[in-house]
Amino acid sequence: MINCQPKVSVLMPVYNGELYIREAIDSILNQTFSDFEFIIIDDCSTDSSVAIIKSYPDPRIRLITNPHNKGVSAIANQGNSLAKAEYIARLDCDDVSFPQRLAKQVEYLDRHPEVAVIGSQCVYIDTKGKVTDHQPILCYPVEPSSIRWRASYECPILNSTSMYRKQILANEVGRYDENKKFGEDYEVWLKVLLNNYQGANLAEVLVKYRVNPKSLMHSTSVRDKIDVVLPMQKDYLDKLIPGYNREKEIVVNFFATLSANIAAETSTAMDTLRTQYVSIYLDGKMTKDLSMNMARERAFIGYRTFPVDRWQATNLMLKAIWQYPGLTREISLVKVIYLILFGASGRQFFRALLPKSNSERN
Repeated sequence: MINCQPKVSVLMPVYNGELYIREAIDSILNQTFSDFEFIIIDDCSTDSSVAIIKSYPDPRIRLITNPHNKGVSAIANQGNSLAKAEYIARLDCDDVSFPQRLAKQVEYLDRHPEVAVIGSQCVYIDTKGKVTDHQPILCYPVEPSSIRWRASYECPILNSTSMYRKQILANEVGRYDENKKFGEDYEVWLKVLLNNYQGANLAEVLVKYRVNPKSLMHSTSVRDKIDVVLPMQKDYLDKLIPGYNREKEIVVNFFATLSANIAAETSTAMDTLRTQYVSIYLDGKMTKDLSMNMARERAFIGYRTFPVDRWQATNLMLKAIWQYPGLTREISLVKVIYLILFGASGRQFFRALLPKSNSERN
């Protein structure tokens, strides 16, 4: 029998998802936590997605078929309006949730009423389901203070790992911007944080996130991403840390373009903004999680610096490892050694040693 007032509403948007949707649906239906409704909104697919969804007899599934394509932001608003539960969990139709995901996130939100949205770590998989090393350095931050900082330059919570309180996100913070084709989740998390609510991520890996070259995000040009994301980040940073406009501009431009030419300058700017953030929000006292994530930032910037200045890059990497020795378990030291010895040519040499499917991702 279906619970008329489930604890969780799982929201999955679908558009031509026939290749992976069975795996995504199975991952939700096989959760250890069972008190949920499963809202699947098909956005006018032209493949067999709807037929696949209808093949499942599970009464928790609520299939909504849109007569015309609305887009991901409109579907998010539609799903939030339809949801009956206290908590709403998101999953894209090509991603996979681990069996204990819902249980662990419900437990966390029940114990932390001050947190509006909870995510988790993920592993990246390719189109064949094999684990990749996509962005191995920048793990998702865990503590609210780290989330608030990370949001200044990158989305701090992966949408497919998120579970949020409907009352706060859908009813108080506001609707998703339906004019945005991407970055709509990032914008909403920024609104949550600017409204003095907290976000967090579990330290555990609870989702497999599929890196698909044909997805909207991966096919969007850098210029389009800059036009959409930079204004959001600049507005957020202005409200987060007063002043330091030059440093803010350098940071947001680097993380939008990942340009090696401004990587070293970015490191200096980040140091300034980090100091101000810790002073304003943490009374000058660094937390362990924030320190680890700032070390990862240094390592990431250092890695991007190698093509133009290997010694500056080496210095950044060593500083990062000194700050957080655990980085040696998260990054490829062999790759770093090649970069230290040979710079940009070392990167090409390292790629040549890898199978083609791996080298294309680095």
